Amino acid sequence: MGSTLTAAEAATILKERFPAGSKEFVQFNTGAAALELIDNGGQVPKWGEMDAEGSQLSIPCITKGNPNAAMPVRETRGYPTTGNQTRRKAFFNIKTFVSSFAITGLARKKAPGGAKSVRNLMESEMDRQKEDAAQRINRALHSDGSGLLATCASVSGNVITLAAVSAGSDENNVPIGREIQVLNLTTGATPGGHPSLDSCLVIDAVNFSVPTAPTITVLKEDGTVPTLTGITSSFGVYIREGQGGDMAGFGIMCSDANPSNWGPGSPLYGGIDRTAEPFWGGYRKDAGGKVISIQSHIQPVLARIDKRSGAKFGGKLFMFMAYDNFYAMGNSLSRNQRTNYNVRLKGGFEGLTYNNAIAVLDFMAPYNAVRFVAPKSVYRYIMDPWYFEDDTGSMLERVSTSTGRPTNTFRINMLSRQETCTVQNITMAELYNTAGAQ
Repeated sequence: MGSTLTAAEAATILKERFPAGSKEFVQFNTGAAALELIDNGGQVPKWGEMDAEGSQLSIPCITKGNPNAAMPVRETRGYPTTGNQTRRKAFFNIKTFVSSFAITGLARKKAPGGAKSVRNLMESEMDRQKEDAAQRINRALHSDGSGLLATCASVSGNVITLAAVSAGSDENNVPIGREIQVLNLTTGATPGGHPSLDSCLVIDAVNFSVPTAPTITVLKEDGTVPTLTGITSSFGVYIREGQGGDMAGFGIMCSDANPSNWGPGSPLYGGIDRTAEPFWGGYRKDAGGKVISIQSHIQPVLARIDKRSGAKFGGKLFMFMAYDNFYAMGNSLSRNQRTNYNVRLKGGFEGLTYNNAIAVLDFMAPYNAVRFVAPKSVYRYIMDPWYFEDDTGSMLERVSTSTGRPTNTFRINMLSRQETCTVQNITMAELYNTAGAQ
């Protein structure tokens, strides 16, 4: 027998089944290594402050020790100044994320199991949302905060050729159905034939069979075929409305340079100019396209982190790696006959330990780089955990066509406001240009 549920009754069922703060929403933050291992919470980090609008978080920059301790002084000369630092705070903008699913009026009213069937349908959609949202934010943690999915090479009509796989193009970043915008890396300008910035393109097909020239085929939001022109290596494929506005990830934390692909305005990570103040950047080492080894790569990076820290860094370090680098790390440990301890980490993930560093296999880590991250220096601040948006009085939003005509489909939006911030980047490093494959 069909259901006679109204939209309001369906929303009530959903809200009762998934109240704010329930474990189902909490699980939006699970299921991926970086999400599990990087500390997160709803408390402002110690000594941190939110601005009056709740849009920006400031974190004091911390260095260890007094640079003028135990200084010699003559009888007639003045004492040295007290230790201090010129850089006081770093600033991080809180990002808003949305995840949505839709249910048709027909499914809601005619589901054969009535209200129970509608509830099961919504629970199934929530399960998929949990997995998709966890993967999306975990991938953002491995990015550079730019929202960049791939760098372009050229275009022919609606087929965009991306940079070679060896240059960083990753098939997992450009799934079919993803809404994107193609923008100039530095100016944010659109190429010829691109929709306005309040619209987007949609990936319709993906072809990575030729690793040197992978392609994506795109359509306009209304399903029509665009004719794009002027796309070169100066352009990139971005998440819709995401240029420079994605969650800050290890890619920028470990970098030694200012962002170069966040669009116009010369944006800075944390508000710090790394050209003028390189001390506050990360450290990068070129692996030269070689398979990683303990002696040639891991030890030099760990030694550099110790040096930058002013003494042997005694804290724990995670080394986030994809398949090839992780297995190369294990082989290198075995070849050198070092004790190789497998360690079980939070969330059931496993790692390989070497000194104070733990190699973590994360499928969403870049395949040709290893990121060294000190977890005690990184915090994912969740200002607003995932919740159903009902500011208008209803969780269900009627979907309209591109011409504004109403449809019999209702969308449910879930929102979260969060950002990842660092106290300092001195213990952050990247081993890049490693030999690896997707």
